[in-house]
Amino acid sequence: MREHEVVSDLGMLLVRVISGSYSIDDTASYMELLLEHPWLSHAGSYLAAFLAVLQTQDAGIEVAQVLIDVIFSHDAYEPLSHRYGDADELVCVAGSGKKSVKTLNISTVASLTAAAMGVKVVKPVSTGVTSLLGSSDLLRQLGINPCANLAEVTRSLDMAGICFVAIENLIPCFDGLYGGRQLTVSPLSYALPALMTPLRCSNVLYGFGGSHPERLATLLGRYGYAGRISIVTTRWDNGYVDELLPVRGSEMYVLQDGCAHVARSATHAAGASVDGIRTSGDPEADLRIIREFIGGRIDGAYAAAVLLNAAAIAFTVGQTKTLEEGVELAQRAVSSGQLARKVERMRLMHEQRGTQ
Repeated sequence: MREHEVVSDLGMLLVRVISGSYSIDDTASYMELLLEHPWLSHAGSYLAAFLAVLQTQDAGIEVAQVLIDVIFSHDAYEPLSHRYGDADELVCVAGSGKKSVKTLNISTVASLTAAAMGVKVVKPVSTGVTSLLGSSDLLRQLGINPCANLAEVTRSLDMAGICFVAIENLIPCFDGLYGGRQLTVSPLSYALPALMTPLRCSNVLYGFGGSHPERLATLLGRYGYAGRISIVTTRWDNGYVDELLPVRGSEMYVLQDGCAHVARSATHAAGASVDGIRTSGDPEADLRIIREFIGGRIDGAYAAAVLLNAAAIAFTVGQTKTLEEGVELAQRAVSSGQLARKVERMRLMHEQRGTQ
């Protein structure tokens, strides 16, 4: 098809979506057109407009699932398909990445902390969008490279008990189109980031920068998460953050065996200062704060946020019964040097991989 023909078809489908007279097949056709013609001028803008309209119309999980299936089919990607040990012992840690404010990186450091606590963690990573130091950016600063293939993923789990999976390598066509440029929650946010692991995990901790966590739990269950599904979110500063913060408005929605409940921690202190969680705007200054935490400093708002999210990871995989218990274990892992040793072990492991 010529460009003007593709644009005409996209325009016709988008009009249907805007008018609310679209079918699920229409949404699939729109996504297929974009993926089949990535050379299209302003393709990213067409995608952004499409997703934004669907979100304003409160498109449900059926639409989300169709779009995700089209993306996976186009890139021949099958999530949660490879077995590694006992799937019940693995937890995938992911997030929508859509925040109302830019923060210091919390989820990557919390994942490393949980690994230092003995939890086996699978963490999809990408470059920075809602943090100046996104997961991949921070890992590079720490001397750790994301795993580029399945062999590297399993080796990292074998040697360090944690692996960071590069999203870009799993769905390259869609990533080239999307590129993290859409900064608001969309129907894809309901599940796509949590499915960026080739390993079969029973459990998932998913940070969501929006409402309706029950939708996420339902959709993630359809894709194969059969253990504990935890959705964390914080209502903060007139918006949402896709992690737990030590403030009122922070919740963890947990679904297991068909039963749902909301978990809160006593460390969610009303009126607590969270100024130290916001990015300073200077990546080097942010990195110093993160390195201080890794080195054993557990005071301050940033440390409280990381410890709380590490506790949520441990709770999700069943290592602890309460968030408070998890926070205590996380504090010991950091102050005892276990976290620092874990990070150094991973740095040496990746350094050796680079010389092979």
